[in-house]
Amino acid sequence: MNQIFKQVIRKKMTEITPDELLTHAEQYQVALSQAQAVEIIKIINTQKFDPFKKEDLIRMFDHLERITDQATVKQAKIILNQFIKQYNLADWFY
Repeated sequence: MNQIFKQVIRKKMTEITPDELLTHAEQYQVALSQAQAVEIIKIINTQKFDPFKKEDLIRMFDHLERITDQATVKQAKIILNQFIKQYNLADWFY
C-alpha cells in the first residue's frame, strides 16, 4: 500500500508550483524568495529526485544549499524529519 502513497508523493513533487512551494515555506517559517522557489522547482523537475532514497535526498539538499543557504537546508531537514515522525513514516525513508 505504501508504494501507492510514494507514487502520489513523487507525482506531487513534480507538479508543485513555485507559489505552492512559497506557501509551504511560509507555513513552516522558511525564508524563500520567488526566484529561489522557481529555481528549486526547476531542479526538482530536471533532476528527478526520489525523496525516499538517501542518496537522492543528499543530492537534493546539496542542490538546495546552492540555491539558498545552509540555514534553509537545515530548516528543510528539520521539517522533513518532523513530517516523518508526525506521520510515522520512518520506514519509508532511507
